[in-house]
Amino acid sequence: MMNLNDLKYSIGKFVMPKSLAMYEIKEGLEALASFPEKLKALVKSITVEQENWLYRPDGWSIKQVIHHCADSHMQSFTRFRWVLTESTPTIKTYHEALWAQMSDYQGPI
Repeated sequence: MMNLNDLKYSIGKFVMPKSLAMYEIKEGLEALASFPEKLKALVKSITVEQENWLYRPDGWSIKQVIHHCADSHMQSFTRFRWVLTESTPTIKTYHEALWAQMSDYQGPI
């Protein structure tokens, strides 16, 4: 029987690797580069009803997840730039769940 944690962490909880081989870094960069086009292909024909579907109780809709991906990638890009340009960068967090409730998350994907 599937429980809420199985739905919340459907591919498992993140485990930080102790090190990465160069091929793993390359695979990660390729995954990031291909992500937008793969996502567009996945959602190009879904209905409004499907966009608003929740895959688990108290979870986000498909639309919210897609908007979160954009915000998350923008935050990561900015954080990376801080690390490259500041000697002691402060990496600001953001309240993802509150952002997911903002009106722009209700706009078209």
